[in-house]
Amino acid sequence: MGADAGDHGLRRLVISGLGSKGQAAAAVYSSMSRTAYNLVLHEHGPKLYDKLTEDMEDHLQEMRVSIEAAQGVLLEADTVFIHPTVDPSMCICGGARQQAAASSPRTPTSMP
Repeated sequence: MGADAGDHGLRRLVISGLGSKGQAAAAVYSSMSRTAYNLVLHEHGPKLYDKLTEDMEDHLQEMRVSIEAAQGVLLEADTVFIHPTVDPSMCICGGARQQAAASSPRTPTSMP
């Protein structure tokens, strides 16, 4: 559909949608809205898509930086300290951590 055909169709919808008091019916308004959307999309679609792609790449880059910065904090959060007075065999954690805690109860162990 060319721009002239779209303009003609939009003009026709506006004129036919005007009631006796100048108010557009809901169905005609919806149709006019779709027509206008399609005209804008047809005219500016590639530019809109390129801008969306650029914005998404920027956002993902920011998220990547945040995740990389947080990885050190996350690794620290995975460290488990067992108090020397706690019997490691009474822990409800995995067997590997129990064995590590039993061999060196004052040394922090990392979660698998």
